[in-house]
Amino acid sequence: MNYFLRAYSNKPKKCLVTSYLQKYFLSQATSEKLQFYRLLQFISFVRTYSGKKEIVNGQIYITLQFRLLDFMKTVHCQANTYQRQQFLQFFDQLQGLPPFREKFTDRSFRQFLFFPVVNAIQETKRGPWIIQIAVAEYLMKDAYPFYFPASFFTYSNSINLDVKLSIIQTLAQDYSIQKTYDVQSFLNQFAKRRHSIQAKIKREIIHEFQNLLKYKIIEPRFLFQGKDNQPIIEKDFIEIEDLISSKYIIFYEVISPF
Repeated sequence: MNYFLRAYSNKPKKCLVTSYLQKYFLSQATSEKLQFYRLLQFISFVRTYSGKKEIVNGQIYITLQFRLLDFMKTVHCQANTYQRQQFLQFFDQLQGLPPFREKFTDRSFRQFLFFPVVNAIQETKRGPWIIQIAVAEYLMKDAYPFYFPASFFTYSNSINLDVKLSIIQTLAQDYSIQKTYDVQSFLNQFAKRRHSIQAKIKREIIHEFQNLLKYKIIEPRFLFQGKDNQPIIEKDFIEIEDLISSKYIIFYEVISPF
């Protein structure tokens, strides 16, 4: 029931969407964080497009065409030569994703690529790059369990990217409305960084949770599990001290009825 309510509730078009596909790509997300985040951005971006439907062995694909610059502008990326090459590389690597496999019975399964055809074309030397891509309808549907506020659609720096991905993964890792954020494990990744950087990371965590509260993605209820089996503390907000003293932060997703 939770999944059904999540998937089919109305979601703003200009937001970042994700689903339990996150688990499918999780092995790549660890070593290729930006590539994984770009994938979420791209899936969210193409939801606003309509294209031509084609059926290949029973699998529906949507063929789309758009300017590379339009995608870059949507995710607030500067249109310089370096960034353009990074985005072209992203599309070049899409076909390297493992195929998606659904098992129906012991004698029946289906396996398909999400992006079987990707073309990047620059018709003239100074002309715009055009992306032509076939996307599995599976990714184009609106039935995504999770969405995040517009602030999650872009990132400002590498720290902001790390924080957002840690929260996205926490929300998408469990079907339950109760989510467990392993704050100690996340902060330990930055234990050797300067104190100023560690302080900035904590502020970023609080800021992103405040955005989730503001847009009613989560409830104003947090349970803080201490590092040394200390009693659980319940509050309706997060402070720096909570991040320092806690091993886990438990929070609750809001699921709106129709």
